[in-house]
Amino acid sequence: MKVVSFELGEEKYAVQVKEIGEIIRVPKIEEVPNAEEYIEGVINLRGDIVPILNFNVKFKLPQKKLDEDSNILIIREEEQNVGILVDKVDEVINLNENKIVEAPELSIGIPKESFIGVVNYLGKLLILLDIKKLLSITEEGERNG
Repeated sequence: MKVVSFELGEEKYAVQVKEIGEIIRVPKIEEVPNAEEYIEGVINLRGDIVPILNFNVKFKLPQKKLDEDSNILIIREEEQNVGILVDKVDEVINLNENKIVEAPELSIGIPKESFIGVVNYLGKLLILLDIKKLLSITEEGERNG
């Protein structure tokens, strides 16, 4: 399984490469009036308007100021691509799927049902996310208030 690893708050996460359209540096983000707090705004990506989500805000993770390490993962969605602000993109990793284990109870704000599992990578815990499920949980939460 090929994944992109990245940092959010104090944790390392990974998403399957096939879910990511591209990774970009953070451009100017236009604010959206009256949007949920975790919606940073929108960007114009080659003529497409892409909403940018900040999961550090949404899931109450430690926040880091935007800097040269910050990136946006552009996630391919059927109706509209979505950008996720991350503190830092680390690397593309080929993971042995047999090494992935069920995620233990973690005291982070991201819902466990969006975890594919965890893997020990270079002595660190890497949390594999089902990004589509996480985005649908985020949308449901927004609809349910």
